[in-house]
Amino acid sequence: MKSMVKSYAMPFLGMAFFWVYFRYQSFFGLLYPLELDGRAFGLSLVYPVFLTFLLALCVVAVLAGGLLERVLRKRRLFVPFAGILGSVGVMSSFAAIEGLLPLWVVWMAMPLVTLSFATGCWAWALFFCSRFTFEGVTVMIASYGASLLVLSQGVPYLIAALAPAAVGVTWKFAPFPRVACCEDRGLSSFKEGTSCIVLLIVFLLAGSVLRGIVDTAESNSGGLMLRWPFSLVLSGGMLAYVVRCEKKRREDVADVVGARLALSVERIVLKMWMALSLLFFAALFGGFLEGSYIFSGNIVVAVRSMLDVLLWVTLCGFSYAKKASPILVFSVFGIPTDVASWALSYVAVPDALDAWADGGFAQALDALALLAAFASLVSVVVVLGWSLTRGSLSAGFIEGAEESVFPKSHADQSDVRSLRLTEREAEVASLFARGHSVKKVASLLFISTSTVQSHMKSVYRKLGVHSRDELKEKLSGR
Repeated sequence: MKSMVKSYAMPFLGMAFFWVYFRYQSFFGLLYPLELDGRAFGLSLVYPVFLTFLLALCVVAVLAGGLLERVLRKRRLFVPFAGILGSVGVMSSFAAIEGLLPLWVVWMAMPLVTLSFATGCWAWALFFCSRFTFEGVTVMIASYGASLLVLSQGVPYLIAALAPAAVGVTWKFAPFPRVACCEDRGLSSFKEGTSCIVLLIVFLLAGSVLRGIVDTAESNSGGLMLRWPFSLVLSGGMLAYVVRCEKKRREDVADVVGARLALSVERIVLKMWMALSLLFFAALFGGFLEGSYIFSGNIVVAVRSMLDVLLWVTLCGFSYAKKASPILVFSVFGIPTDVASWALSYVAVPDALDAWADGGFAQALDALALLAAFASLVSVVVVLGWSLTRGSLSAGFIEGAEESVFPKSHADQSDVRSLRLTEREAEVASLFARGHSVKKVASLLFISTSTVQSHMKSVYRKLGVHSRDELKEKLSGR
């Protein structure tokens, strides 16, 4: 029971609070409201400066190489400490905005909030990249839905204050990230397999432009915020699809360890992206017909929110498959994308709409929406065309990887049924035959070491073997 809590509950709870950062109205909109133009100490500039600080931290992380990853692994208290400091910074900022503390405290607390967000992102990226399984993907998607369902309601200021500390403390009590086999190749590890990541990022940024349009339109018209129910429906659909794929994988004994490419995570993500893209363009077209983007625009924003989750899953899978440092991957692709997205939605687009308001607000909305749609279509044509010309489209979502992000079996899986093994026994036996220790098999499959040992005793008894070498011969020498 204790192992299950550490393996599932802590990551689930930590990521649920981490996703709070991604809802502007639930965190940064409360912490750094941009309408404070008339207040002293230039408070309207705090949010743009915060985004600049995040980019600076990413540059430091890239230049530091593997130093930051070693700190997170060896100094486990650093992450919860940074999270607690972030919560102190959030509460201090709230007190200053309400007049309980001097306004300059907002500026002093801002670096603490910046550090806590970046540290939380790197820490959980390290965890999910080192434990990249179907179960891990399920936790990421389910935690997003739970965050929408529970943490977006109730007492927003309390949740915003608790979020940084909760992200850090839960990471401390989660299973220790296993040592990943990362090759210290720096940015050279990004030479292949990044085209589809770029495609996701372009779609996400195009959706950020439309999110800025919808927020501005709704603030001007008093429209009803519909993205919350739409996002819940989409996250529930994504979760149901992943669970269905996992169930099918387990029921198919002939492919119990996920060797079939159609059920690998990269293909699952690609299929979900295709479905979301169709909904994206359908809602965008509906917005042109609607004219106000109130209803259809919220669908586009909900789709765009799901791309945040897909990008996280994709970056974790990319790091796992390419043996690239999770810190480096998220410092190059993850956090900078978040910064660009937030800057577009809450700084650039509102300012652009205000500047174009004299020429007609509706015309400005249409111009930006058409620009976002054009950027999305161009990215599809360029990336897919480039992939087709290189002949890499069939390599899976994480192109260039030498194998699927999941370990393949040593056994001829067409003969697994004749071995009289259950699906879990075959999965454990396959990983054990590859040379993984009992502890590592348990961490990969999110089960306890005692469960692994029990399965291996059953496997040895059924196959009549007495050592790992005999197990290898039994599975591969048939």
